[in-house]
Amino acid sequence: MDLSRQPPDLAKRVFWTMIVICALWQIVTYRDDFYLIIDDWAFFGTRLDLLSTNGLDDFLLRRHNEHLMAGMVLWDVGIASIFGLRDYLPWLLSVVCANTFVAWVIYTYSRRIGVNPLAAAVVAPFFLAWGAFDRVGYWAPEAIFAICLCLLMCHFDWFVTSQPSARKELAGILLATLAICLQSICVAVVPVTVAVLAVRRRWRSMSISCIPLGLYILWYVTYRRRDDAYRWPIGGAYQQDRNISLYLEFGWNSLARTVWQTANFPTFLVIAILITVGAIHLIRQGGNKRVYAVSAIGASFIYHSGFVCARGFATLRIFHQEIP
Repeated sequence: MDLSRQPPDLAKRVFWTMIVICALWQIVTYRDDFYLIIDDWAFFGTRLDLLSTNGLDDFLLRRHNEHLMAGMVLWDVGIASIFGLRDYLPWLLSVVCANTFVAWVIYTYSRRIGVNPLAAAVVAPFFLAWGAFDRVGYWAPEAIFAICLCLLMCHFDWFVTSQPSARKELAGILLATLAICLQSICVAVVPVTVAVLAVRRRWRSMSISCIPLGLYILWYVTYRRRDDAYRWPIGGAYQQDRNISLYLEFGWNSLARTVWQTANFPTFLVIAILITVGAIHLIRQGGNKRVYAVSAIGASFIYHSGFVCARGFATLRIFHQEIP
């Protein structure tokens, strides 16, 4: 049977069936086995104090470590104000809904780059079950990294792959702004979109796509300079010395841990080969598939570089921890 000739509706039905199965498994597995932890309690404690003393703007815009996390603050405090703190289920349901969006974006992009519809429909929903391997599947302050990335993938797709309508431009700006407000580290991906549009000399689209980046810069020169809302004994650790040797040491250690400790090496090697072969194949095909591949490589490099620069000193010199 030629799976590539199966009707698209079949792939969609398979996708949503898998989503239901994975979501139910996630809820049954983690409802009673997880609860709010350190970042959440920072939002409930210091943020509510800021709200009562400094007002709504500080409550939302004061940085958490180095980041703008206004959306995550509203997420945590909003759910707590409605459902209380007795049960983690409301948070888990919200993360499952958000990860369903992530799975849908993965499914859609997989179809765009030529993955078999049924294969994409079966594989993408397993993102919801990632909780078995890491907290990114069930704890909101870590799940938002993938959620924000997928919001920016929509922003990228709507601006880069076609001449967007005014409605799509507005939607793209709103999604990118939402992503930055949830976790501002994802702002590092916006320059990828800007660079692609600049290469194509689409100056109007490039200027409009920069609006979320401009809003982040405005926050950076105002609230980013205020004291951290997260009041802990080693406040300011992330503002300490950063140098090229530390950057290279932490960068290599983070990659080496991925290869040797948190993953089985043969498994890692297979995945690395598949990614390399897939990227080369897409680049050779040209068109939007080449843009997807090159942009994904660029975004990965930017993210890893930012992570190394931001966390190297605190992890190696303050906490004396292994690479997370």
